Amino acid sequence: MHTETLRDALDWTSKFHSDLHDCMVRCSEQTTNERSSMLLDYLAKHEEKLAHLITNFKQQGDTHALNTWCREHFEKKPVIQHSLNDRPLAELTPDELLEYVTFHHSQIIDLYKTLLAKAPIPAMTELLKQLVALEEHEIQSMMQGANQVGEVY
Repeated sequence: MHTETLRDALDWTSKFHSDLHDCMVRCSEQTTNERSSMLLDYLAKHEEKLAHLITNFKQQGDTHALNTWCREHFEKKPVIQHSLNDRPLAELTPDELLEYVTFHHSQIIDLYKTLLAKAPIPAMTELLKQLVALEEHEIQSMMQGANQVGEVY
């Protein structure tokens, strides 16, 4: 995806969460590990929620903030989309799944914080603060819930 504005970054982020949701749902059905399947189902719900929340931020956000250029960041530091040797999620252990999700959410949080540090207008600063808080809260919630799923088994 060609990313130039904050709106583009939110499009990318929403699509990333949506794609991750879809992947997790498929992999949940493919894995033979019951704990991994439960964890993937749980995480998928959070990814779907995040995709919708990011879309709402984009639809309701300040137009000036959303149209602010930020392509310099993406030219210097593109967001990595895969890790763990690009193994399918269905093959990952529950601990590896948590590492994978944490890694990607950390990159998104890093993106928002980097853009926040260079935000040229107050409306963009406020929007990015809200996005950072959303992602941080959601990853914390996901990890706490994932630990509870792990305690079931």
